[in-house]
Amino acid sequence: MERRRILAAIGVGGAIGLAGCSSAFDGSDELPDDPPADAPASDCPETDVEPPTTLSSSALEPFVEAFEADYIPTTAAENARRSGFVEETRTAVETTVARIDASVSFSGASWDGKMLIRPPNEGDPGVVDESGGSSVEGVDENDTDVERVSTSDDQLSDAAQLVETINAVVETGESRTVTDADSLERLLNAGDFSDDFLLKHDGHILSVENDASQAEFHGDWIAAYLFTDEAVYRTTQWPEDRATLESNPIDVPDDEWKRLECWS
Repeated sequence: MERRRILAAIGVGGAIGLAGCSSAFDGSDELPDDPPADAPASDCPETDVEPPTTLSSSALEPFVEAFEADYIPTTAAENARRSGFVEETRTAVETTVARIDASVSFSGASWDGKMLIRPPNEGDPGVVDESGGSSVEGVDENDTDVERVSTSDDQLSDAAQLVETINAVVETGESRTVTDADSLERLLNAGDFSDDFLLKHDGHILSVENDASQAEFHGDWIAAYLFTDEAVYRTTQWPEDRATLESNPIDVPDDEWKRLECWS
């Protein structure tokens, strides 16, 4: 039996965030006659997208674009975030099987290092001793060189984990180290990436020692989809160059397909 067939191409693709384009598979592109029966299951992102019930480019391409947008964040490393969109699609549809290759672009940021939140010392920049003794209870309002941040600011007020950590410093008088991405991102932005700054919380002043950094990144991959009436299969390839389908047509061996089991 012939294992491969060339499918007739139809449809025009869109994109999420950018105006996309779609090109047909040409005569050199061959698609599997049947999906692999023993394809392993693939992990699924949290998604509300349901696969279409008809195999048409007008239904399949929006599904791929939306599903990739949900899938991209799951590929981020620890303490990093990704988002992105489908830039370009190549679609081929037949009565019982369809194939879509999608050029996907992503960008994001990662956070590394730590921040130390602690009760202030009398010698900290911007801190003044208002008690006349050894305890520090205020800030020097004339010191304009020191960044000051309040947990009442929007970017900190709804950060439950961070606020819990800050409360612990206030209640125990002991320092706490922050390493999670969300807290680092919020504190870095609130403190304007200062090396050290003051943090005001419920009338208390704390010091923050910043030994954290943020790095931005971007990249591309090609996601290939195979659709049947019963299942959706997907695989990802990472070309050395930017993932454009014109310059990087892909061939997917049968053993690289994975069955998406996101839907009951």
